Amino acid sequence: MMRVFAFLSIVVVVLISLHTTASAYDRPYCMEISYGGGGSTIDCAYESFEQCLRWKVDISSTCYRNPRWYGPSDRRKARR
Repeated sequence: MMRVFAFLSIVVVVLISLHTTASAYDRPYCMEISYGGGGSTIDCAYESFEQCLRWKVDISSTCYRNPRWYGPSDRRKARR
């Protein structure tokens, strides 16, 4: 019985951590802010590239398309 409880506890912890990781990448655009010493922070909370640029902190910040974004595309289809 104790082994089953331990196994279920581990499964719950893994599922919660996967959900938390996925929610950090829930918008189409990201900003990466670089710090001295090689560290950086990634914030994927921007709906558009322009919105990301407005919040850009300084020259060490970079805005880019979120590689993990699988939501609707913001690209408009060309009419023929």
